[in-house]
Amino acid sequence: MQFIGVPNTDIDILVMQTRNRLGLSQELFARLLGTTTSAVRQWENRRSIPKNLQADILHITNKNIAKIDAIEKTNKMKIGEILKPIIIGKGMSFAMYQYLKILYT
Repeated sequence: MQFIGVPNTDIDILVMQTRNRLGLSQELFARLLGTTTSAVRQWENRRSIPKNLQADILHITNKNIAKIDAIEKTNKMKIGEILKPIIIGKGMSFAMYQYLKILYT
């Protein structure tokens, strides 16, 4: 999987920066993306790359960093803190819906 403007060798950095930027642990980031903690760890260690939905979400997040910054400034909390209770309480599908709703409203 190739991200637009991101060489395959930088996927690990993109994954780690995106996860850290959202303020999520590997476990919560994996739950948000609908994958396993092991998969996130493998992406960050260059053992595999994200596929399909996970790749799309990373790309969407990367393109919307300015909007995420604005949301966090308005809410005075990191977007990961906004998402944590949703991820834990409602699961990945609802959390992803809320995340995308936040980005696109």
